[in-house]
Amino acid sequence: MSIITVIKEANTLICSTDSRMMLGDYSAVASDAEQTIFEIAPSTVIATSGRKFASEFQIARARELALGTTDIQKIGAELERE
Repeated sequence: MSIITVIKEANTLICSTDSRMMLGDYSAVASDAEQTIFEIAPSTVIATSGRKFASEFQIARARELALGTTDIQKIGAELERE
């Protein structure tokens, strides 16, 4: 399980999460030092967790989806469908 936190201070969002990624079958920790928050469009970020392979797909697809919108709810819904 990963914990993702967002704190709003005035007009600034502060995002944080752990840096753990699991092996593809969740049998063991693959790394405790992975970047897990990524900018997918200006002022639009995605935080990932779990398996590295799945996270890499989500990041790449989110960047493609963000070309048409920066509405993170729409991007999230499309990622969930896929």
